[in-house]
Amino acid sequence: MPKSRKPAESKSKPRTAQPRAKVKAKELSPPGKFPFDREMATFRAHLPELLAREGAYVVIRGEEIAGICDDLEEAANLGYERYGLSGFMLREITAVEPKLMFAKPYIWPS
Repeated sequence: MPKSRKPAESKSKPRTAQPRAKVKAKELSPPGKFPFDREMATFRAHLPELLAREGAYVVIRGEEIAGICDDLEEAANLGYERYGLSGFMLREITAVEPKLMFAKPYIWPS
């Protein structure tokens, strides 16, 4: 009769949830490398006056601020009414920018 094996003990420590890191606008890369860089540059340039409405949402396309809305749905409606499906950025107005991570989408083979 074969011997039963003990489960191998893990040498690594269990992972614990880490708090979301916050990054100040000055620490981010300059505009020009990623989608919506122009919009983020516009957001950062106008941030001091936008902070008067902290917690609201701003609609930006290129260097134009289309408007500021109290909730995300209202901001999305404004963006679609003004720009259709051609692209715009919705952003919550906050003093500290959250650290964002993006992954490249996987295309399934047919």
